[in-house]
Amino acid sequence: TLHTVADVDPLWLINRYNLAQVQGALLQCLSLTLKLPNPGQNSLRSLLRAARFHRLLVEFEQTKKALVMEFAGPSSVLGQSTAYGVRLANVFLTIAGLTCPWQLEAKVRYKQKERTLKLTSEAGVQGVKGQTYDRVPEDVAKFVTSFNEQAAGYVAEVGSELKQIGDQLSFPDFCFRHPDGRIRYLEVFPKTHIRQFIQRVEAAAQVDADDYMVAVAQPLMKQAEVADLCANSPWFQKYGMTFRSFPNTKMVGEVLSHC
Repeated sequence: TLHTVADVDPLWLINRYNLAQVQGALLQCLSLTLKLPNPGQNSLRSLLRAARFHRLLVEFEQTKKALVMEFAGPSSVLGQSTAYGVRLANVFLTIAGLTCPWQLEAKVRYKQKERTLKLTSEAGVQGVKGQTYDRVPEDVAKFVTSFNEQAAGYVAEVGSELKQIGDQLSFPDFCFRHPDGRIRYLEVFPKTHIRQFIQRVEAAAQVDADDYMVAVAQPLMKQAEVADLCANSPWFQKYGMTFRSFPNTKMVGEVLSHC
């Protein structure tokens, strides 16, 4: 039996309502662009961790005025499923809680028509306290633990920073540190990341990146363009690998030996 109800701050209630309104719109998001004119390291890492936790597909571009992050929506990745929209809606809690200025523009589907949602940090929508993503996906955490138990020379860590790969900005899933100071990175591409994988391999091959590796889901290799790229890329033959469900530690260790 409910005997008492805790007092609710009216401003808190209004903010939660506003958050829900934006999240509801993002459930049918086609694409979302976020501009960060001057992101601090803490804000950027919080956002990147949230994106990884929710397995969001993100593209980065550093312009003169801002860091631009492009989040692909459900229509471009998973048909009309709202599963990807739910992830975008959850990440908006982190966006709203950023301490740096931000500008958001999203293409959303509403009543069978495409609409544009624009919002900035000046709108006053606030994030939820304690909304952090220090935890990582289970398969990522297991990989790090398993790799480090093998004492392969390198020490694996969950990636936490952006890396420049030729003309591309990437957010590697893993970082490997060697006692002699060498640092190597691994980015994992699931079956939905076709265009991003092709762009990254081409950029890495162009500069012959020797501190960067890629792992691609085997279903992607059935795509003619991907199969042809990998078969004819000396860079991929040396620094690339394929996987069924997730890269295994032995496979990564073998590629690391070539770095």
